Amino acid sequence: PAPATPPMPLSPQNYCGTSLASIKAECASGTVPTCNDGDACAVDTYCWGNVECDVVETDAPTVSPTDKTIESFLNSFFSGNTGGSNSAAGTQKEDQGEEVVEVEDTASPQEEDDCPEGTSPVPGLLGCCAPDPSFLGDGACDAKAPYNTQECGYDLGDCCQESCNPDTSFACAAKDGDAYGPFGYYCLDPRYSAIDEDACGAENREWIGDGGCDSEYNTQACGWDGGDCCRESCDVEFAYYECGREAQPFDCKNPDIIYRAGYVP
Repeated sequence: PAPATPPMPLSPQNYCGTSLASIKAECASGTVPTCNDGDACAVDTYCWGNVECDVVETDAPTVSPTDKTIESFLNSFFSGNTGGSNSAAGTQKEDQGEEVVEVEDTASPQEEDDCPEGTSPVPGLLGCCAPDPSFLGDGACDAKAPYNTQECGYDLGDCCQESCNPDTSFACAAKDGDAYGPFGYYCLDPRYSAIDEDACGAENREWIGDGGCDSEYNTQACGWDGGDCCRESCDVEFAYYECGREAQPFDCKNPDIIYRAGYVP
């Protein structure tokens, strides 16, 4: 038998799952659902970007010795009983100068010309053009277009706490005192977001969801500053600044919280 062919790398794709490890363990089988082109993932699973898989090793097909024998015998038999007509026919075709017509492959990937100057297309995200595709899915929200858009998967999940992947460069965990941040969570993904982008009109999008209550964004349109202004909704795990810190104390105005029984300001 022929030696096994080495696994060929697949183009990176976006897969749905609960963890990067589980996706990598199964994606080569072709059974893991993808979230390319903005496809939504099932409930309780998230879109993980640019995951590379290897094709499962397979043995190269071999030609049966019996098939070779039969083919050789038939060629000899018919050649001998036609007085070399096959050879003559071949010569006649050459004399007539018949041309072989090649079929042109018209299928083509998304052309780079489709993207504005200074941006590049992102594999697996049709219509997504980014100045630096490596910013997508790095665990830090790039809150403005073209990154935080539907075409680019809302920065490949970075801008929502529910979809940000901790197994990334910035790990969705920047804290006050780090050399970088704040990034905040200006979440526009309709599966998780309460932000109305047009009505909110936030100039400093990175302030929303950073843990510090900003009065100008403490509105319904801005998702009550991404939850920063209420004790119950400020998420200490994802907050860059300490929730309710002295410089930015809680000022909860979210009616879904302040009218609850047992509410604590």
